[in-house]
Amino acid sequence: MNYQTTGSFIYSGRLFLAVLLALGLSFFGVSALLFYLFAVGLVFPVVVSMDLHRKKESGKIRVPDNREEWMVYVNGIPVRETRNTLANPAFMSQAALRRYFIVLFSVRIVLQVIACVMLAAQGAGVQHWGIWLALAAAGGLMLYGLSRSCLCLQALLSAGWVVERLEDGGRAAGFRGGFIRRGKFDDALSRGIGLF
Repeated sequence: MNYQTTGSFIYSGRLFLAVLLALGLSFFGVSALLFYLFAVGLVFPVVVSMDLHRKKESGKIRVPDNREEWMVYVNGIPVRETRNTLANPAFMSQAALRRYFIVLFSVRIVLQVIACVMLAAQGAGVQHWGIWLALAAAGGLMLYGLSRSCLCLQALLSAGWVVERLEDGGRAAGFRGGFIRRGKFDDALSRGIGLF
């Protein structure tokens, strides 16, 4: 049983600081980090989730069912809730798997580059050193996410990623992809829709 007593963005320190930084910069006319958080952190994962659901319904992919039981406190009242978490999909062929994640990471990189260009353009007219420090922190967060996306795309293009073959009763049930990071398997979907 998992428990949730506060908003989920408070659980991640990096995300919480990014939201505070984005809100602070928006008071000075710099909305690039807000765009980044909204586009890469909210809209893009929802679009990917909807696309995966459409592919699952048409039978092109298989997505494992990951149900989690949560206890959420609403105004001090415990409410039991079941959540489905999005899991790494299994494609019917390795070529389809690779093609899907190349497109996913390419679109993600385009969104991240747009946000970085926005930050540079909006920060060009800033005069105060404190805002420059905040811009540097925001740029560092955004460039960190962009570099991770570029490394993933480079691994996809150079066959430097791991393809896992799933079997169901001795026959191939699909292929899932991921990356090896610090000796651990990191699935491709979580890297593709993660914020940083």
